[in-house]
Amino acid sequence: MTGKLGVALLAFWISLFNATAFSAQSDGPSAPDKAAVDAQVEHARQVYSQEGPLAAVPLYEEALAGYRQLGDRLGEAIVLGYLGNCHKHAGDYDKALELLLEALAIKESLKATVETGKTLNHLGLLYWEMGNYDKALERFGQALAKAEEAKDTKLRAALLNNLSLVYDEQGDYRKSLEQYERALALHREQGDLEGEAYTLGNIGGVYYTLGEFRQAISYHAQAYALSRKLNLKPSQSQDLGNMALSHLELDEIPEAERLFREALTLARQAGLKKDEADWLRGLGGAQLRRGEYSDALASYRAAAEVYQKSEMKRELAEAHSFLADLYLRLGALPSSRRELEQALALATSIGYRRGVVASLSSTGELAQRSGQSEEALSHFHRAYDEALQLDDKTQQVLLLVRLGRAELERERYARAEEHLAAALEIARRQELRSHAALALLGQAEVRRRRDQPEQSLPLYQEGLELATVVSNRELIWRVHHGRGRALEALNRPQDALTAYQAAVTVIEALRGSIREEAFRAGFMEDKYEVYVDLVRLLLQLGRTEEAFLYVERSRARAYLDLLGNGSIRFSGGKGLAEEEQNLRRRIDQLQQLLEREQQRPQPELRGSALETFRSELSEAQRQYSLLLAQLRVADPEFESFVAVKPLGASEVQSLLGEGEVLLEYFLARDHLTIFLLTRDKVVHFDQPVNERDVRAKVDLFRDRLRPGLPGADWQGPAASLRELLLGPVENSGHLEKSILLYIVPHGVLHYLPFSALWRPVGSGGEFLVEKHLIAYLPSASTLRFCQQKADRQRGALLAMAPAISRLRFAREEAKAVDELFAGEGLLAVGREATEELCKGRCGEYGVLHFATHGHLNKLNPLFSRIDLEPSRDSDGRLEVYEIMGLRLHADLATLSACNTALGSGHFGQLPAGEDWVGLTRAFIYAGTPTVLASLWEVDDRSTTELMKAFYRHWGRTDGKAEALALAQRELLGKSSGGTYSNPYYWAGFVLVGDAH
Repeated sequence: MTGKLGVALLAFWISLFNATAFSAQSDGPSAPDKAAVDAQVEHARQVYSQEGPLAAVPLYEEALAGYRQLGDRLGEAIVLGYLGNCHKHAGDYDKALELLLEALAIKESLKATVETGKTLNHLGLLYWEMGNYDKALERFGQALAKAEEAKDTKLRAALLNNLSLVYDEQGDYRKSLEQYERALALHREQGDLEGEAYTLGNIGGVYYTLGEFRQAISYHAQAYALSRKLNLKPSQSQDLGNMALSHLELDEIPEAERLFREALTLARQAGLKKDEADWLRGLGGAQLRRGEYSDALASYRAAAEVYQKSEMKRELAEAHSFLADLYLRLGALPSSRRELEQALALATSIGYRRGVVASLSSTGELAQRSGQSEEALSHFHRAYDEALQLDDKTQQVLLLVRLGRAELERERYARAEEHLAAALEIARRQELRSHAALALLGQAEVRRRRDQPEQSLPLYQEGLELATVVSNRELIWRVHHGRGRALEALNRPQDALTAYQAAVTVIEALRGSIREEAFRAGFMEDKYEVYVDLVRLLLQLGRTEEAFLYVERSRARAYLDLLGNGSIRFSGGKGLAEEEQNLRRRIDQLQQLLEREQQRPQPELRGSALETFRSELSEAQRQYSLLLAQLRVADPEFESFVAVKPLGASEVQSLLGEGEVLLEYFLARDHLTIFLLTRDKVVHFDQPVNERDVRAKVDLFRDRLRPGLPGADWQGPAASLRELLLGPVENSGHLEKSILLYIVPHGVLHYLPFSALWRPVGSGGEFLVEKHLIAYLPSASTLRFCQQKADRQRGALLAMAPAISRLRFAREEAKAVDELFAGEGLLAVGREATEELCKGRCGEYGVLHFATHGHLNKLNPLFSRIDLEPSRDSDGRLEVYEIMGLRLHADLATLSACNTALGSGHFGQLPAGEDWVGLTRAFIYAGTPTVLASLWEVDDRSTTELMKAFYRHWGRTDGKAEALALAQRELLGKSSGGTYSNPYYWAGFVLVGDAH
């Protein structure tokens, strides 16, 4: 956690310790029932102080009714002020403002100077809570004038205290400390223990902000002792929570968690919603330090929800900033960007300078992760200058570390060293152990990158010791990785191997704690190089099988876990949570608005409206995806969720039949490794090639496959790719007797049709599909699950061709396929091919065939979809998360549509680890062992011909891979340069899953 929480979490209930007997403030003799009402108010005050606002509200309301019956206007106004204070601390600012303004009007009409000053003070506190500092200063100034006029020392002390709150938020901490000290002296002079306790807490908050955490703990502990002595539960909650915040910054995590939980219990007992949210947010920070990302996410979200509902702008800005940092750690960059935009806008709008610094710092880190190095530096420098002006030591250290890392990436080593040394000095002085470990890691990296590995090792070791003491697992794996690289440079391979393995162990423990599949993939983005280094070193040491296992461990883990826990479903159908229903309605509305706008004639299209609808739709879908993950985690069966171990080489070998070969690709920045597995051998081949060059080759090949291009321009790129990806394998002779190839792609290779890889032979050429049968797998380990699902015979057909697709030959294709099944099944074409029908009946059939459009959603992959017809209870969009909720018994699902085999991104946008969710993987998860799908926008007519050939051959053979190969050979061989000989027409379809 990097932002200040302390001062922002304190409450100041000044009117509670300024009460006097109402009878003394009223003219005329006291009636007996008035004394009873006065006693009721005193009792309500005690209940408020000891139990909190919610318990006191009914007592105050009863007293208010009594004063109104008596016609006691001053008593009525005072109780209205108490009630306003109660509603403020319960988080209902609108009601609080209404009550306080009503109280102020009465007191001003009665010319009650001191009481008017008290209410003005309360209004200032309310505006401070709302982040409206100008109005807060205005009201505090008016109140101070009343206190001076009445020579009321107690009120004056309270106002000095509260004016300091605004100075704190504006970053003038020295001035606020001076005011607090004056207020503290006045409270002690008056013997006002409550006022003394609050001011001690405020002083602690300033020291927290200045990074003097031991001092902060000392002041909060003094305040807590007074709060306990006076039995003030709300104050105890605040004092405990603020002590916890300082312990958190000092990386004393167990003590911080203990205090947060105590403070949280007291806040809930007292009905203090804001304080409850504050301590939830603090607890989230402790959970984040431990690497418990899902728990931290839940805590942050719960806090943000309270702040949002109560319009607590300052706290909401901080919550957005913390969520942004967490999303960044999880690799969810779009979510991080959205949270930062909201945090910066809120902090700027209310003049909250510390919030602006935190947002700028995180924005720079996001830019750095996105490869925008100059923009990152600009944000870091701007934030650092602000942090210097605010004297914010914690942010200064963090920003110096980030500046050092940014300069290191540019190989400006002297500047990097300067920033990191300054960061380390401050971190040690302020006892910021995690920050000190970060600075030491940076310094070690500078030494290693400057070819001084021996000098880097002590720095790595010291950083590791600090990171271990504070249980910062994110830092621990980074130190192990850097240390491994240094040990390799010193020619100590066994020690380097141990370090890399230690890093992987920590990474996988962290990943295992993330319950939401949506975040597991992004989490691996900045950790993938650890696996690359480890696999490379294992191969150098001749440990091929162990290297293969680590390749499997690096990829498709979230999807593998999904397959291994298939009984846990995404929510769907009736009885949905209210929030889910509301989001679903919002998504439907935005989709309709977007489609309606897109249907306008070109001259009438409104670009701004399209952009707005797209942006809001994407955000609603993102929120819905996160909610689905939460609902899924809440499934009772999730308690038995287990992480599935990837298969080792020998286990994969046992799944392969005679003549079957598995080729697994592992693409690093500067080389490509190809693993080859058969029933009796495991070998590997290395190709020195740049990842960017591979991407360019795949891009060029696909571009040359476009129909209408003259000649056979695709042959050169196809031959180049075959030589790169299969040349060493084929030259080794290992494929001579192979019939079936299982391909496990990596990165951009997911977009490559291996069947169309070509090489010149004699006067002609040969496609890979002419020599081998081909099937694809997300990872080698998924083969076991696909084979387990494949113990079924080809059954009846469900064929669907909706009119909404407007595909000219879709109806013909569906009917032709139906005829090949001799009418055994259900043919739904045109308006009959509804999503509702599909969901209701698809579990009954052995073969599912969809002749329609497919759509990718790279921002929110759970919303990738197949188009069907809408009906009364469905929108016609069969989306990935809905498919994952089905229970299928089909042997094959054919997605005869465009781009259905792809995942959430386009070239180069697949996340590290391949944990993207596509339509193919959704169908396999739902129960289908094999999916036939497309890699690009396929041709309508040629697809019909291919599908008829595929099903015809499948009826005569035992294998789906063989049927697809025969169908593709049939189209490409119709005649040299014939209608469909270009691979564009036949190579776009791939078989994913079990080949048989």
